[in-house]
Amino acid sequence: MLTPTEIGRELGGRSGIAANQLLAERGLQIGKRDAKDRAYWQPTEAGMAFARLYDTGKKHGDGTPVMQVKWRSSVLDTLRSAAEA
Repeated sequence: MLTPTEIGRELGGRSGIAANQLLAERGLQIGKRDAKDRAYWQPTEAGMAFARLYDTGKKHGDGTPVMQVKWRSSVLDTLRSAAEA
């Protein structure tokens, strides 16, 4: 399971931010804002084939758990074809 930063590295040294944008452009995740206007990424239905949500063990100030999206390495093939296009 890969973080966006690790995905970016695998795609030729891109940043995690660039990897997140590429995931969004491919329709695998969407950017959202919570009630406190904090940005987060959520996998789409198509993205759930590659993604898994992990509870980090941390909590936001309002008590909600902090979740992290990680991606199966198989997502790299999909992103590489998008990056080349």
